[in-house]
Amino acid sequence: MASKSKNPIWAFLASVKLALLLIALLASTSIIGTVIQQNKPAEHYVEEWGEGTTKVIETLNLDDMYNSVWFLGLLGAFSLNLIICSLDRIPTVIKMVRKDNLVIDPDRLPKMKLHKEEKLQVPLPRQQKR
Repeated sequence: MASKSKNPIWAFLASVKLALLLIALLASTSIIGTVIQQNKPAEHYVEEWGEGTTKVIETLNLDDMYNSVWFLGLLGAFSLNLIICSLDRIPTVIKMVRKDNLVIDPDRLPKMKLHKEEKLQVPLPRQQKR
């Protein structure tokens, strides 16, 4: 988890908010790559989308989007974010896994937020009729 003493760049790259943003960007750009047919000749795009839109498609490399530098950069940024998030959280997870959660001091139980005291009454044995 990101703490105040950490490097701000590390904290930014370990951010879950950044991961969600990158996932949203990858999903939305993948939709564009699905709508625009990939690796077709320029004439196909002029016929399908018009000349002005074809210029935009070629400029942004949307005709071969999944191999474009900007899409691979998004994938690289997400990969880096995933690796750093994992490295940042692994020590805490290991501590939690190794901790014996069943060993609790009985004096500590009443101090916990959610607790309820129950007094059990042992039923008296029934007397048999003779």
